[in-house]
Amino acid sequence: MMKTLILSSLLLCCALPAVAQHDIYALNARGEVVADSAFIDPFVWINPTVEYEPLYSRTLFTPGLSGSYTVKLYRYKNSENDGGYFSIVEIDCGSKQVLRMIQTDGWDKFDPDYSPTSDYYKLVRLDDSTYALLFVGFNYASEPGLLTIVILRGGQATLVYNKGRHITSLTENPLKIHTISQFLEAVPESTHASLYEVIYQDGNLLKWRKGQ
Repeated sequence: MMKTLILSSLLLCCALPAVAQHDIYALNARGEVVADSAFIDPFVWINPTVEYEPLYSRTLFTPGLSGSYTVKLYRYKNSENDGGYFSIVEIDCGSKQVLRMIQTDGWDKFDPDYSPTSDYYKLVRLDDSTYALLFVGFNYASEPGLLTIVILRGGQATLVYNKGRHITSLTENPLKIHTISQFLEAVPESTHASLYEVIYQDGNLLKWRKGQ
């Protein structure tokens, strides 16, 4: 009996890391977003001298946030035949620029289900003072493009997630995003279980776990 209990306890301890959850970001004592660098891969910017042109600009409808946020998107000049629709994202709050992101491979329109869309991003309300802004990168060959998540809160825009992930499903209220880190058809079936991850809302925080 004792051996059975010990074995059961060991198996449970071994299983815990596989289902462990992690905060993608935290809020400090002033309520500011503190990102975890483990969830942010660096952007690749190969041609910093290439000229770019404006593609899109819109002020977001975000009740409850201090100040008005504006998203500005730019593409490289003469890049109509390149992958992605835009390569530069700027976010202003009022008259102040609070975030700028650049990647050569570009972001795509926000259509994870491959449905026709004119949306360049998705805005999701987490609570009265916190919003998540989601972008998806352009898929190249068998590799998913970046899933990029920015948190708008307190007059700031904070990059909290940037990984090569493909969204397989997304629901809101609360936000829950199922992703895979590689396309299943490109890797052995024996590895499929390890590719699934979930990003999910817990109040005004986003958390991450492995699995479906």
